[in-house]
Amino acid sequence: MNNYTHMKYRWIIILIMLCVSLSKESWAQQDKRYYQVGDTLDLMLDQVQNHSESTIRIPAEGKKLTLIEIWGVACKACIEAMPRHQRMQHRYNKDIQVVLLCADSLRQLNNAKKRIDNIRDVQLPIITAESGLHKKFQYRMYGTFVWVDALGVIRHITQGTHKARGSIDRFIAGDELSFPEKTELKLDAERPVRDNIRDYLLDKETISLFMAEKDPTYYFAGGIRRSTDTKTGNIIRLYSYDTDVVGVMKYVFQMPLLHKDQVVFEVGNRRDVIPDYPGVGDNRFVFDLNVHRNAPSEKTMQYLQQEVEWRFQVKAGIVKRDTRCLVLTRFKDVDLAGKSAELINKLDMNYHLQMRNVPWRLFVLNMQRGTYAVEPPPLPIIDETGVSGDMKVDLSFYLRYDDLDLMNRSLEPFGLRMEETVRNLDVLLVKDRNNEKGAI
Repeated sequence: MNNYTHMKYRWIIILIMLCVSLSKESWAQQDKRYYQVGDTLDLMLDQVQNHSESTIRIPAEGKKLTLIEIWGVACKACIEAMPRHQRMQHRYNKDIQVVLLCADSLRQLNNAKKRIDNIRDVQLPIITAESGLHKKFQYRMYGTFVWVDALGVIRHITQGTHKARGSIDRFIAGDELSFPEKTELKLDAERPVRDNIRDYLLDKETISLFMAEKDPTYYFAGGIRRSTDTKTGNIIRLYSYDTDVVGVMKYVFQMPLLHKDQVVFEVGNRRDVIPDYPGVGDNRFVFDLNVHRNAPSEKTMQYLQQEVEWRFQVKAGIVKRDTRCLVLTRFKDVDLAGKSAELINKLDMNYHLQMRNVPWRLFVLNMQRGTYAVEPPPLPIIDETGVSGDMKVDLSFYLRYDDLDLMNRSLEPFGLRMEETVRNLDVLLVKDRNNEKGAI
């Protein structure tokens, strides 16, 4: 044999081996596919138990319906149902064949027979795990039934033998049945449930909450944000990348302007609860709360409160307490109305505040927030002037909380005065959850 002929035969052998390899790979890929509704079965299985022959064909010869139950020797409900399936076989013997597809080995089946009467006494054909057939169905629960018609077509995959009385009668009669197709998902147990089934939620999600401690060495924009549903107007999402017990409770009770002196902690382990301002930011956390659009916003707020209280083992509420504060009063009726259309609202380096054409409500709000000053006011600010919030005013005075005499001398021409006193104010009280003294 010359070299050319040798090389020719060598390439032919290589091509044949490649074709065989590809054929095997294609069969292996096909073999991994699960049987689904609409597929056609034409199987001949051997080593069948409780059968007149050593083999059984699926679909069963001469039967309108082959009903395959996938079960296991540890499935108590499956074993309890065996007498019922036996009676069903006797009743419809001319038209159906019930086949018990066991997901366990023949050895496990025989061991179970020694202990359990129902398995020992049942006379239905049993196919064991050695057949590999149970691996061809993507079931997750025993008691799954596969309905195979006379042509071998899988018509339904259900949990249980029927969804309504008389379904087998209707199937035998040729009527169409309306079982919803049983769909199984391949789930990654290491991922959150919500991530696994995100594409299958169908907007039916009732509630989902993620909450975790924030690394204090990293900074995120603080505050709580919300999203609302356009149809219902209800809150559907609340989230924050940087918040704490105080921030959440101010939001829940709709009191964002509570001064730090209006927040009282009566807790034993303060270091594990109280946020560390302006230090490293301990006891801060992130959260993301999502709810169904039909959930009332009030209930959503209550749920968030309960979850934060559970996390820190505290109870929070609004109570009245005598609190030191700064009260802005009006001792003389001076015309404060703005005299020009120009809007000026600024504080210079000497803490001299100049305002032109600014609504009174905005002026008081900025005072309470500390917008005008480098730091928030040292005490809560209470407006007792009676000035209309919509009135646009012109003011010019020294915003000096550390020197009330100077501030009041500059306010005097406007008939205004700032005084430090005590008022019975709303206070956010945070107590230990196991503290029974006094109700919130």
